[in-house]
Amino acid sequence: MNKNIKNLLIFIIIIASIFPGCVKKSKLAENRDLQDTQLLPYEKRLLLEEEKQKETKKIKKTKHKSELDFDVENKTGKTIYVVCFSYINKTSFDRWRWDKSPIYKLEKNQKATIDIDTIPDKEYKNHVYGALGIFNTQEEAESSTYELLKEKHRLDLDKLYKLKDKTVEIKIEKYGFKGDTLDLKITPKKNNFRELDFFVENKTGKNLWICCFVYQKDDTPIWKFDKTNLQLIKDGEIKIIDVDTIANKYNRVFTSGFLGVFDEKNKTKAEKSTYELLQPKNKIALGKLAALKNKIVVIKIEKYGFKDDFLEIAIKPTKRIYK
Repeated sequence: MNKNIKNLLIFIIIIASIFPGCVKKSKLAENRDLQDTQLLPYEKRLLLEEEKQKETKKIKKTKHKSELDFDVENKTGKTIYVVCFSYINKTSFDRWRWDKSPIYKLEKNQKATIDIDTIPDKEYKNHVYGALGIFNTQEEAESSTYELLKEKHRLDLDKLYKLKDKTVEIKIEKYGFKGDTLDLKITPKKNNFRELDFFVENKTGKNLWICCFVYQKDDTPIWKFDKTNLQLIKDGEIKIIDVDTIANKYNRVFTSGFLGVFDEKNKTKAEKSTYELLQPKNKIALGKLAALKNKIVVIKIEKYGFKDDFLEIAIKPTKRIYK
């Protein structure tokens, strides 16, 4: 009996000595697993951490701050096919290259959001710029590349991050003898900007064809001349000159203009006129258009001795303040 009790006590002591060792071994094994995880390559460790995050919480799908997508609207009066060529670089290990977006078929007045590749790095994102390719057929759009894109199919854009919360309107402009050309207008989704429209009064004693050549730049890479709609202004009549909205404050302040003035019988000449070929007798400098707010530009004829009559302007305030 005593022998049996002794053997039982020995057995209990042995079992007790084994279990603490097992627990200690288990903790050591856990620590070793953690150390092994830390020694994994950087990419594998990131993947493991990503999997753990997915298991512990739901990841909400929100639009990333690094997105460069923007809206376009077809104002050409016909069906067009649009692509965007963007000059991108995603990482420091990559190279700068041209990337082509999906092709968008836009009916008259239809809008679409152009999908641009996500650029995670803010520094690279802020230096991505692009150009729109505008085509009449799907086949032309599919075969297009930026390097072989003809000027008549291209609309240059500035840095794409500047298009956030704005819409790029694609339209057709008539610019003198050059005929129809593609043009764009960038409009903010909420327009609270001061307009550059102004009034013109004809005091010449005869009817005139009037337009304005506006030297302007908005969210586009270059300054260029834009021609407003041609209007017939009868003697003694006042009409408003509609100038494109310029969202950028700096560009709006420095936008300048020249009136193109033509006799009523010279309608064809007025229609085909461009600023570059405008004769001095048909041109009146206006200076900065922002200074014409709530003003009327009065056109009159000045006589100076034996010389031919020439056009001159006077600036006067409007009787009513137009907003």
